[in-house]
Amino acid sequence: MEMRPIYDHVYQQVQVLASGASLDLYDIDEIIYVGGHARLPGLDEALAAGLSEDVVTLFTAGTVVVGGGGDPTTLLARGAVLQAKLFATLGEGTPEEREVNAAFAPGHALQSVKATTRTLGLLFPEAGAESALDGQ
Repeated sequence: MEMRPIYDHVYQQVQVLASGASLDLYDIDEIIYVGGHARLPGLDEALAAGLSEDVVTLFTAGTVVVGGGGDPTTLLARGAVLQAKLFATLGEGTPEEREVNAAFAPGHALQSVKATTRTLGLLFPEAGAESALDGQ
């Protein structure tokens, strides 16, 4: 299975993200992966190739431990816990608390995010395959 087009797309998105933050790719000194797809073989090397030699990832640093602080599959859950803790410490009746509560009201603009919660399946044709994918 050829992963290069996928890695190229991820790299392009990193470029867009850096540009949007007014950063040069060589300003990036660390990559933090989030989610199980971060474990795609070769992704780390593909991204690091276009960045500074000194860029650090959890994989190159050897700090990825399943269930540990560097595990990409648990970072979202850890972030949710930290966010909940932050919400719990907001003073009652403060402007911050009112702003957070308003964000959870039905129809608030912050709830309008283009995303999918569905699993995406990708099929990659093989060169010289006897039959086409899914009859196409």
